[in-house]
Amino acid sequence: MSFERWKDTAIIIPARNEAERIGDCLTALAPQCNDRVHVILVVNNTDDDTAKIATAAAGRLGIDLTVLDLTFPPEWGSARHGGRAAPWPWNRCLICARS
Repeated sequence: MSFERWKDTAIIIPARNEAERIGDCLTALAPQCNDRVHVILVVNNTDDDTAKIATAAAGRLGIDLTVLDLTFPPEWGSARHGGRAAPWPWNRCLICARS
């Protein structure tokens, strides 16, 4: 009998102009990411290098990352809508923190 593991958990990180912090965020998250975890970074209305820095950090840290680089209408105001609406079959955890 064989058992195939599936990625069954997605961590969704909404981000806007987070180039200075996204590397630290992914570094802190990396120890919790096993072979069942997929990270979705929803970058919205960003004019910095958030997506580029996150992609490089994820590669270095071994994180399975998808970047959704989106532009939302101003009345939406949040990347959370994009990540939650994405057609992913996994359980989801939404990280939404600002300091």
